[in-house]
Amino acid sequence: MNLPIKHRYLILCLILCLHYLPGIAQTNLRNSLSELRALLSKQKDAENRAVYQIKLSRFYLYNKSDTKQNLDSAYFFAVAATDAGKSGQLTAVDKESRTVLAEVLLRKGATKAALALTSGMDELTKARMLINAGSYFIYKRAEYKTDLDTAANFLLQAKKIAGAKKALKLVHEAELYLCDCYREGGQRQKSDEHFARLLKDCESSEDEEVAAATASRIGDHLPFGTEKIRFYELALAYYKKIGRTEQEIGMAKGIADVNLNLGNLKLAEQQLLSVLKRYQQLGYKNLQFTYDLLSAINQFSGAQKAALSYAISAIDYMELTESDASAGYFYSNLARIYGVMGDTQRSIDYFRKAVDRTNPRESDARLTAVKNLADQLITQGKIAEVFKIVDANIRKVEVSELGWMIISGIRGECYAALKKNALAEAHFLEMIRWGKKIPSHSFHKAESFYMIGAFYMHIKSFAKARTYLNKIALLPAGTYPLSKIKDAYHSLYQLDSATNRLDSAIVHYKLYKLISDSLLHASANRTISELALRYQSKQQEKDNQLLRKESILQLGKLQKADLTNKITWAGIAALLLIMGLIYRNYYHRKKANQQLVAQQQIITNKNHSLELLLASQEKLLNEKEWLIKEIHHRIKNNLQVVASLLNSQLNYLDNEEARLAIKDSQNRIQSISLIHQKLFQSEDLNIVDIHAYIHDLMKFLCDTFHVGQRINFIIDIPKISFDITQATPLGLIINEAITNIIKYAFPDDRPGETQISLRKGSNEKYIFQIKDNGTGLPKDLDQGKTMGMTLIRGLAEQLGGTAEIVSDHGLSISIEFELISAER
Repeated sequence: MNLPIKHRYLILCLILCLHYLPGIAQTNLRNSLSELRALLSKQKDAENRAVYQIKLSRFYLYNKSDTKQNLDSAYFFAVAATDAGKSGQLTAVDKESRTVLAEVLLRKGATKAALALTSGMDELTKARMLINAGSYFIYKRAEYKTDLDTAANFLLQAKKIAGAKKALKLVHEAELYLCDCYREGGQRQKSDEHFARLLKDCESSEDEEVAAATASRIGDHLPFGTEKIRFYELALAYYKKIGRTEQEIGMAKGIADVNLNLGNLKLAEQQLLSVLKRYQQLGYKNLQFTYDLLSAINQFSGAQKAALSYAISAIDYMELTESDASAGYFYSNLARIYGVMGDTQRSIDYFRKAVDRTNPRESDARLTAVKNLADQLITQGKIAEVFKIVDANIRKVEVSELGWMIISGIRGECYAALKKNALAEAHFLEMIRWGKKIPSHSFHKAESFYMIGAFYMHIKSFAKARTYLNKIALLPAGTYPLSKIKDAYHSLYQLDSATNRLDSAIVHYKLYKLISDSLLHASANRTISELALRYQSKQQEKDNQLLRKESILQLGKLQKADLTNKITWAGIAALLLIMGLIYRNYYHRKKANQQLVAQQQIITNKNHSLELLLASQEKLLNEKEWLIKEIHHRIKNNLQVVASLLNSQLNYLDNEEARLAIKDSQNRIQSISLIHQKLFQSEDLNIVDIHAYIHDLMKFLCDTFHVGQRINFIIDIPKISFDITQATPLGLIINEAITNIIKYAFPDDRPGETQISLRKGSNEKYIFQIKDNGTGLPKDLDQGKTMGMTLIRGLAEQLGGTAEIVSDHGLSISIEFELISAER
């Protein structure tokens, strides 16, 4: 896989670091975004609403991609939660809402505004907010010395406040971040000393929660090996002891990732499957990172189909939960697998998607995605496009040493494809020089050896090629994809053959064939093993028979000559009999084969006729679907013409009631037109995705009446399909109800809230409801004499139900009906 192990590890460590520390915001593993929104809509109590607003704010902050829109959403929910607690004494939820608002403001660059929120807080909450601010400046992308100085200042203030209040746990947390601050500032020895002292202090004071976080963080800073696993296991034991199951599973995943990087692929896979099972038992939805690690294991072991299945699952869970913070990484992984499997176009499509969805501030990940896309484009000869993409991304990102190594490799491959070998070699050597500056055992370093080795093979510089290809052959097992190690052995075999190193050529060819067979014929290998076992059993039985015969021969030495003659003649007779049986069997098989060939020809002819018939039917079906789509399209266009004519008529009317009636008619026509537009765009020409239709209709009505943010529409509509016969009256009901709500429910532009929901009742019928908290209907209004109410009741009957209209602290319209099956 082309994404460096180091980068994947850093992503995991960032999640673990945020996840293990008490009080620090973290990635939400349990819920999806839609679940949190639905839970928020069900809360009536202000404090409970604030709890879910805090969760939504953190979801946008840590699960979603780092865009302005998502930061604004995080800010919106944080402010909403904060506003709920402005009156009276501050509760724990109020303090938490201000804490998350400060986190959002820090991410938006408003440090002063974030610190201003500490005013009026109790000392311990203030210490917590200072620790959060310090951690932000330590881990922010492309931090500078001034950022680390700021972080240290905040953490020392927090430590002082917590110490004065004898809050030992907060003191330990501040000290833990100070350890990382020293490490980020290059003071490695000081960091190690503080880490060791902190772990000892936590253990002696029985602060097992921060002791676990400290052990985890020490392990994060260690190279891959048994020591790293030892500290992760220590953290896991602490979390298990104090009942922090989610963190315990996270550490188990970290241990599996270390084993993956050490090449212990089987063990890593077993550990990750156990992690996945435990997450599923807890009902967690954000499983994409676990599926991605399983995909990586199968890529390294050469099981590409399994790798593809896991990669698709990772993206499915990412889309299910709407947690797209690492979308570019997951798309890149899927694209890479398609490339290995030979599906170049699909690989290119997903690599383009990966580049687009990778944040430029994640420079190494972004350039890795560019490198993967470039590899595929170069195979198609699109060199000029590759240069443009590389130059555009250099301007967008802050390039690291690893980034320059990747860029040099891309340029080298481009010039090699253009047959400008001198320029290609210069860039490849520059790539190797950059590689010496990054940590050892990096995936990209191994990739650089493969690239330059292949280049030297291409230009027949065999001695130089051997140097780099041998480096790949010496890589630890499981640290580089088998497909590329196989190619390296094949190149070494070619080199040995060209330079007359026959013994070495045979060894390298056998290794090449061994890996090739393991990749392509895994099932065959199992069959061979079974055959070998059967062979050994038969051989043992033969040996036993020989021993028994020898015993008989020893006992009957006097009759040996006579027995030998009998055995000889019996053997000849048996041989003749066997030869006769073999010939008879051959004759019958030949005859049976001839009959099979004749039958096969008959079947082939019938299959051909059937294929022609199916093709004809498919053509007729396609023509029918095209005609129905054209009808829907023309109906939609005709309805638009009618709406336009009504709009023109408005210009000649002075009577306000007439103008309002025409506008209402336009809206009704638009709701019907939208149905036909959806049908025209749908694969099934008789059903409508009611979820998408209602959202589009609401957007049209809000835009038409310029609602803005005055009325908060809460829409809870499941993704189900409606038959056109029910979708049309439902759309008209929504049009009538929402138009009246916008016009009359909230006079004088006062704010309000309207809920639109569809759910299945206990009697298997569906209940559609529109409910607002406005002024309700006038008490003297006769519902039977208003056109809107009459329309709603009539349309409810078309829907197959009855409308129940209640005016009590607002207006509620409920319709219970049976859903017509949308299957065709």
